[in-house]
Amino acid sequence: MRSPDVSLPSFRCVRVFLALLAVLCLAGTAFGQKIELLGETFDFRASSTSSTADLNEYTPAGQNLRDWQSYVGVRTVYNVQQGSDYASALAARYQEQYPDMPFGHGYDEKADRYWLDYLAFPLTEVPEDQRYLVWNFLLVEPNGNEGIIVLQYARRVRYTEAIAEGIEKMQVTEKREQWVKQLTARPIAEVLAGPKE
Repeated sequence: MRSPDVSLPSFRCVRVFLALLAVLCLAGTAFGQKIELLGETFDFRASSTSSTADLNEYTPAGQNLRDWQSYVGVRTVYNVQQGSDYASALAARYQEQYPDMPFGHGYDEKADRYWLDYLAFPLTEVPEDQRYLVWNFLLVEPNGNEGIIVLQYARRVRYTEAIAEGIEKMQVTEKREQWVKQLTARPIAEVLAGPKE
């Protein structure tokens, strides 16, 4: 009489256990991760995953994803292979939403990196506590065989009456060129490595 074969279910259990352990280790790494940009340190806040992209979000200490003044998002996009396609689509969407607003963009041919920056604000009347001016900067790079990776850095300020008030408060006119230079100075992988000790 043969004894029942218990090795196959045990092997499956071990594989499931190892897979869960790997996920927990990766999650633990992400939750402890910090990013430093423009002199600010950003702590990991949340992640989300879909079939086409992964997103990790960060804010400085004391800020959260609802009430932030500075924000970093790192998106890995799997269904886009060319950074130029993604950057062009973002620029077209922005021009459609804000036809009278200029935006900045650039391309580093050597590194195959695209960037763009723009201002966003409510296009319809909103309550005063929801009047935000947001400066968005996006850096788009190839991510090997994994599609592209997009680093988003955003600053936002409240304004009461006119958008010009928010622009002055944020000092976009004076600091934009310096911010863009600093944000394009390092590859995304280097930014993701965290603050230098």
